[in-house]
Amino acid sequence: TQRRWFVEHGVEVNRIHRMLHGVDVDYFRPEASPNDEGFRVLAVGGTRRNFGLLRSVADSLKDEPGIKFDVVGPADRKDMFGGLPNLTYHDRLSDAALLTKYQEASCLLHLIEDSTANNVVNEAMACGAAIISERHGGVPEYVTDDCALLCSPGRGDEVVKAIKRLAGDAGRLTEMRKAAREHALTLDWRHSAAQFEQLYAGLSS
Repeated sequence: TQRRWFVEHGVEVNRIHRMLHGVDVDYFRPEASPNDEGFRVLAVGGTRRNFGLLRSVADSLKDEPGIKFDVVGPADRKDMFGGLPNLTYHDRLSDAALLTKYQEASCLLHLIEDSTANNVVNEAMACGAAIISERHGGVPEYVTDDCALLCSPGRGDEVVKAIKRLAGDAGRLTEMRKAAREHALTLDWRHSAAQFEQLYAGLSS
């Protein structure tokens, strides 16, 4: 997604390489006993996140008893989510607690203003969570149609529809969660490291 900018600023095309972020698939992994306590929506992060849209989506689904939200974000955004009975906001989590949230999630809800790469997408997929995201920046480069539902930027109605669709289709959700883990395995850091080694070897020859 950044290629055009570099070309317009004079960088030769053969000097532009796309190297995707990797993920530790041994640490970020599905739990042995999948969560069966309703449909859990997880949102993680603070940088360039679309918190206004996230609040609106959660509010639209507050009367859906089977859908619950966990939001892991910065402390200065916590007040935005007050009064929502279907949402729990976490402004401080240990690494182990965050891993548990990933493993409990039915899907990662990734609402963003822009993005090149976000580690949370890879980490969530590695834990077997489906992805629902706005179609921004580099997100489409990191997911597949089998494991992600991508919505038009700013379209809360599409996001709500996507969440309801997955929450109401256990078979489809199971397929997407399996596909998410399988796709994350292709982003294993060991594969990424080998790609970097190959690139650097070529540059030095």
